[in-house]
Amino acid sequence: MPTFIPVFRFARLVLLLAFALGIGVGLALAGRPGEASTLVSHGETAALPQLAEAAGQAAGQNALLAATYLRAAGSAFIPSKNVDYFSDQGCTYMQSGAPLTDFFYDLQLPHGAVLDSFTLYYLDSSVALTINAYIAIFDATGSATLVSSVASAGFSGYGSATSADFSHIVDNLGQALSVWVRIPAGGVSGLQLCGVRVRYQPPQTAAFMPTILNQATP
Repeated sequence: MPTFIPVFRFARLVLLLAFALGIGVGLALAGRPGEASTLVSHGETAALPQLAEAAGQAAGQNALLAATYLRAAGSAFIPSKNVDYFSDQGCTYMQSGAPLTDFFYDLQLPHGAVLDSFTLYYLDSSVALTINAYIAIFDATGSATLVSSVASAGFSGYGSATSADFSHIVDNLGQALSVWVRIPAGGVSGLQLCGVRVRYQPPQTAAFMPTILNQATP
């Protein structure tokens, strides 16, 4: 009487043979990268490209160390007093009769970052008046320390001015950091704050994202 192999045993045998064949092919191609890449192009199985993965990790590390920029329009600044001013196309300027006014923009940068430069964008059509901008530290005791400063160039129209390079380590535990811009009286639409850009080196830590909601718990 003939002997029959049950169907499920036959299927299992076929799977084991296929698995063994696949391992053999993979081992054979391990020393033949040219053929392995050919199989990848045809959708076949191949070993993970470990060198490419390492290169990607190195590129990610270099990206963390690269200069990073934060930019804010002039319309994002808050005046220190109740004054009449206009914001138009991202630029801010004083209304006729308004006094000298300080504007502030709170800098939310990662703890440990190194701030090293900032740029002021402006419209200056005045011969005698200029806009002055500062990076300032506030320590919650009523005092401020200026880290760097820059000013608009008189009667130059739309333009920008970049500070000299400096180095300041962001300390979110003990300091508040702001851009402080002073717009003098009498400039009206001929003297406009159009924005700032700060440059910093991020710390070598995990990715940073500022708190969006002011009621969020840190």
